[in-house]
Amino acid sequence: MAASTRDIWTRSFGSFLLVLLSMLIIPGIGISDDKKAEDPVLKGPAAEEIVRLKREVDALETLYHLEATKTQVAGLLALAEKTAAKTAPATEAKASTAYIQTLKDLRTALIQDDEEKITALFEKLAELDDLEPAEVPEEFEISDAAMKASPAAVKLLTPAQVVSYLAALETEVPDPIERIVNTVREGEELTGDEWKTLRDDTAKEVAWLVNGFNSDAAKATTRSVSELLERGHHFKGEALKKELDAFEQNARRLAGGVSPIVVLQHYMERELAELLSNPRAVAALKARLEQLQKLNGTSEK
Repeated sequence: MAASTRDIWTRSFGSFLLVLLSMLIIPGIGISDDKKAEDPVLKGPAAEEIVRLKREVDALETLYHLEATKTQVAGLLALAEKTAAKTAPATEAKASTAYIQTLKDLRTALIQDDEEKITALFEKLAELDDLEPAEVPEEFEISDAAMKASPAAVKLLTPAQVVSYLAALETEVPDPIERIVNTVREGEELTGDEWKTLRDDTAKEVAWLVNGFNSDAAKATTRSVSELLERGHHFKGEALKKELDAFEQNARRLAGGVSPIVVLQHYMERELAELLSNPRAVAALKARLEQLQKLNGTSEK
């Protein structure tokens, strides 16, 4: 008896389903073999390479926002050769090929001070990071030598450069009083090590904003701010709301007598101490200085 059209269609559809399932389940067959996902994990030399690249981009970005001249770059280079932080080699990082290439292009654009490309590449880097966040362990400690050298680094700059740099920051310059009050609010529900970390970080930050890095008074301010935060942390809910005004007055008596201009000076010292501590600052400064010398010879930018 001849098979009906419906029977033929049913058998054909069943065969199609079997083929499709085999393509999806069995490794190395059909669709799964057409396009393999990229493994963004980098190890050993590859991880160390992207860490070096990211640190150089960070240093060059600071120079870009400072609009540093040839003489200033040379001065910063002389300081950085004695202040760079020591770090252990990176063992692992995570970044896509597109992210790495964009970072390389951005480094070149920053060296060449190509503003149009710099803007576009920063936007592209942010988009790539949104799609697949990179994990590059480029953090480092600010060195003692950089802390001591940072006031000299600030003196290399003009007032206009400082204003321009502060205006370019994505985050606001922290205010010591607001920092203390916000820490009590943010830390209300924190306990144990989480609270201690927030408390101690705030105390140290307020101390250098008020006193600078190289002041003997910084230790005393750190201790006083820590004690004030600890007292404020005992209040919760409605009790905290009632005490906030009095708490702010105590914070103002503790750290509010410093001129905002002095706070800005200390903040700039902190920014330049970070630049001078960057393990790849010397490489970045040399690359930028070489470019300026090509463009300007021995004359100022």
